Amino acid sequence: MTSAPVRPASSGTSPLAVVSLIAGILGLTIAWGLGSLVAIITGTMALREIRTQPESTGGEGTARAGVVLGWVGIGLTVLVLCAFCAFFLLLVPAYGLLSRTAEPTSLWLGMFLAA
Repeated sequence: MTSAPVRPASSGTSPLAVVSLIAGILGLTIAWGLGSLVAIITGTMALREIRTQPESTGGEGTARAGVVLGWVGIGLTVLVLCAFCAFFLLLVPAYGLLSRTAEPTSLWLGMFLAA
C-alpha cells in the first residue's frame, strides 16, 4: 500500500510579503506614494520567491494584498495630484486668488458670492 508523498509544510510567511502588506497599509494612510511603491516592489519580489520555493515559503495572499494596496495607493495619489493641479490651474485663475491687486477681504467675499 503506497501513500501519496507528503509535502512538507511551509516554514512560514515570507518576510517580504509582510513588508509588502505593511507598506501597502502605510501607503494608504501616511506614506503616500513611497509606501505604495515599496509595497508593489516587495510584493512582487515575495510572489516570485514564493513561486520558486513553494515548499519552503508561504504568504502568497499576504503578498498579493500588499501589491493590490500598493496599486490602490498609487491610483489615489495620482487622483489627489490631479485634483491639486486642477485647483491651481482652473480655480485660482478664475477667482483671481493670487492677484496682487485684490484686497484680502474681496478675495474671500468673491469666492463665496460667486458660488
